[in-house]
Amino acid sequence: DKCKNLGEQYTALHYASWKGNIHILKLLIESGADKYSKNTYGLNCLHIAAQCDQAMALFYFYSLKMNIYTRDKDKLTPLHWACASNTETAQLYLLAWYDQARLNMQDKDGSTALHHTVKQADMLGNGRPMRALLKAGINRNIRDEKGKTAAYYA
Repeated sequence: DKCKNLGEQYTALHYASWKGNIHILKLLIESGADKYSKNTYGLNCLHIAAQCDQAMALFYFYSLKMNIYTRDKDKLTPLHWACASNTETAQLYLLAWYDQARLNMQDKDGSTALHHTVKQADMLGNGRPMRALLKAGINRNIRDEKGKTAAYYA
């Protein structure tokens, strides 16, 4: 399970996001839990839900008008996390909501969601997430800080 190694400073909201428990998420938020709280890595509940393929949790947060472009300490967005974790359903939900102008956001290493997806597709042999990003209009020519496009990692 991708999400078993949750470290320190995770809140109850982080754990509920990890499990995708909508009932508990609603209860926590209605009881005053800070839906924007971040752990030591800068991850909030959106990052966790994306990483753990909890699409219904993502939908719930989206319905609360949470910022789906939020970044962690390494400047990764929930979409970056979904792509790096090969969580296809979460990726498709996020792509449905993404503004195309923000699709090419880069992390601290200059990688886009496509860079992360290609690395996972190569290891797992699943090209569907990569095709979804290309169909959504991601720029395949963006270079990371090493000067490499996503195609280099394929």
